[in-house]
Amino acid sequence: MYRALVTGANGFIGSHLVEKLISEKVEVRCLVRQTSNLQWIDRTKVSIVFGDINQPESLEPAVKDVDLIYHLAGKTAAQSEAEYRRVNVFGTELLLKTISEHNPHLKRFVFISSQAAGGPSTKDHPLTETSDPHPVTPYGRSKLAAEKAVRGADRIPFTIIRPPSVFGPRDTDFLQLFQTVQKGVITKLGFKERRYSMIYVEDLVRGIWQASINPDTVNQLYYLADPEPVSWEQLCKAIAEVFTKKTISLSIPVPLFAMVVLISDAYSKVTGKRVILNKGKLPEFMARYWECQPEKAVHTFGFKPDFTLKEGVEKTVRWYRTNGWL
Repeated sequence: MYRALVTGANGFIGSHLVEKLISEKVEVRCLVRQTSNLQWIDRTKVSIVFGDINQPESLEPAVKDVDLIYHLAGKTAAQSEAEYRRVNVFGTELLLKTISEHNPHLKRFVFISSQAAGGPSTKDHPLTETSDPHPVTPYGRSKLAAEKAVRGADRIPFTIIRPPSVFGPRDTDFLQLFQTVQKGVITKLGFKERRYSMIYVEDLVRGIWQASINPDTVNQLYYLADPEPVSWEQLCKAIAEVFTKKTISLSIPVPLFAMVVLISDAYSKVTGKRVILNKGKLPEFMARYWECQPEKAVHTFGFKPDFTLKEGVEKTVRWYRTNGWL
C-alpha cells in the first residue's frame, strides 16, 4: 500500500485525484489551509494536515513518511506576477526543500503543471514534450519556473504533468459556458477558427495515477490530453446536444472582448474578487490554438482517455443539475 500526500486536495482536480487514490487503496493525506472548503473531501477516508506551502513549519508533518507526493496547490488567478511566483514558484521550492530534509527516500514527486507553461501552439503543430516552451501569461511563466525548480531538486525523483483545459464535475471555470449554452446562446471570440486540447477530469486523474507509479516515467514530462483537439464550435455544439437545445451563435469582436477583460480586471482589483477574465490571461484568450499531443504518455504507460467529449459533457451536465448549478 502506498501512502500519498496531495497538496491542493480540496480543489477541482485535487478532490478527484484524492478519490482516485482512495479507489486504488492508497492511504491519503491532504494538505489544506485552515480556511479551505472541504466539501468534496470525505474526511473519514483521509487524514488532514492543515498548512500552507508558503509556511515552512506546516510542511514537515505533511511530507514525512509518505511514498508519493502530488503537488497541485497553486495560484491560478492573481493580481500580479509576483503573487503567482510567491505561491507557484517559491511555494514549490519550499516544499521541495522540506522533502529533501525530512523525506529523502520519497518514491515520486508528481508536479501538476499546466499547458500554459508550454504556451499556445500553431495551427498545424500541436505541442509535444520536446517543443520549446513559450508561456504567454504570468501564470504560465510561474508554472514553467516551478517546473525548473522541480527538475533542479537534488535527488527527488519527479514526474511533471501538463494538462490542457480540464472540465468535469465541480469545475467552475467552464460552468458559465454551460449556463450560456443552456440558454440557447453560443458565443465565439472573433470570426476565425479556434482549437483546443481538452481532457475530462476522470481521465486526467487516472493518467496522473498511472504516471506516478510507472518506473519509466521518472524525471519525465508528459502532456495528458484527449488526442483529438476540438474547435470552440465543436465544444459548444456538444454541450447544446446534451441540452437538446437550439442555439444562436454570437461572435464577439476581439477589440470589444479585450475591453471587457480590462473592465473585469479593474473590477477584480477594486473588489478583491477572483475573475476568470483578467488582464494577465488576455494573451491566453487571444491565442487561437492551444493543442498538445499525449503520444509520449500513450507509448510510455498506455494512457488512453475512457470518455469521449460527449460522454464527459453528459456526466458534467448531470452533476451540475444534480447539485443545482444548472
